[in-house]
Amino acid sequence: TSSVMTKENGFPHKPLASKWEDQTTLVRQWHELLPGVIVFPLPFAAPENERLKEHSPTGELVADTFLDELFIVLKEADKHVLLSGCTHHGIVQVLDYCTTEHFIHHFHLVLGGLHLAGTDETAIKKQIAQCATFDIEKFALNHCTGQLAFDLWSEAFKHKVITAKAGETITI
Repeated sequence: TSSVMTKENGFPHKPLASKWEDQTTLVRQWHELLPGVIVFPLPFAAPENERLKEHSPTGELVADTFLDELFIVLKEADKHVLLSGCTHHGIVQVLDYCTTEHFIHHFHLVLGGLHLAGTDETAIKKQIAQCATFDIEKFALNHCTGQLAFDLWSEAFKHKVITAKAGETITI
């Protein structure tokens, strides 16, 4: 039995995805899609989470590794903006990867969700302490961050935190 999951970077696995091959780019590593627009997955699995499952080719429910989760870095001059959906890997792991592997040491903005809804206060505060070691000017956090995490993040980082609501325009 194959251990390959039925999806890859959001597309159903071959052969279905092959019909879009001429219109898509399969991103498996740090990739500059356009000048100043970098798309990348993390090259390691997200921590296992019992609440997040996907179907294996045999139909069994297994932990989702989120190897298909993509992130975007927008780069203009000395400004770097990190965009994420839900950051299932954890924001600290994403920031660490950008810093250690791609030498981005300053983030003008981190925009997206932190996937901390339902997480206990101690674990959130641990991530806050770790994030404080990175040079980040501003956070724009969306719904999957969770209200408790948003409140704690706002308390810790004060004026550096804003909400990122669907349809909202955020000037970079």
